[in-house]
Amino acid sequence: MELIDYQDKNYLHFNQKIQNTNYPLIGIPLPTLKKIAKKLDLSYLEQTHHYFEEIQLEGIIIANSKLSFEELKPYLDKHLQKIDNWGLCDGLVSDLKKHVRKNKDVFFGYCCQQKDSSEYHIRFMIVMFLRYYLNTSYLSSIIEIIKDIEIHTYYIDMAIAWLICELVIVDCHKGKMLFAYFDQDIQKLSRRKILDSYRIPSMIKDQYR
Repeated sequence: MELIDYQDKNYLHFNQKIQNTNYPLIGIPLPTLKKIAKKLDLSYLEQTHHYFEEIQLEGIIIANSKLSFEELKPYLDKHLQKIDNWGLCDGLVSDLKKHVRKNKDVFFGYCCQQKDSSEYHIRFMIVMFLRYYLNTSYLSSIIEIIKDIEIHTYYIDMAIAWLICELVIVDCHKGKMLFAYFDQDIQKLSRRKILDSYRIPSMIKDQYR
């Protein structure tokens, strides 16, 4: 199967503008990739891949698998090492939804292990938290973990800002406390997210203007 046969040049041009990656892009829309992934199995993960969409396919296949967490973990560990941008990271988080639902406690522990790792391991942890754990008993632990992050890059800080915005929606008071904890750079990113959100009432937004 040649992925180039599925290329959409308009999508390629669009993706080149938003994906900050070292992998060369083919230009295949996500719905098409997900259809392709259904025809593949775990043997695909043993092959050598060079293109962005090939790495993206790996994540989809891992997430679509029916493996137990113990079986899934080695594939997930290896895949996280390949992630070099927000698109691959956030896409993987979204695709893991069914696995997280089945093993919420186990995945929370796995996420926490990423705290002192590389940039996209940390972003993976933060985005997993904001997607699946803000409305849980883990919230207080999450806040302390986020405050304790020592590595700060643009894509980590953007994820923190996104989490703060989501936290304001879930718990306005705790969201405001976490917002106040960080420096002006993260506050600026958070403020933008909060003011752009359609789920936050104007009277709460006014506290961040």
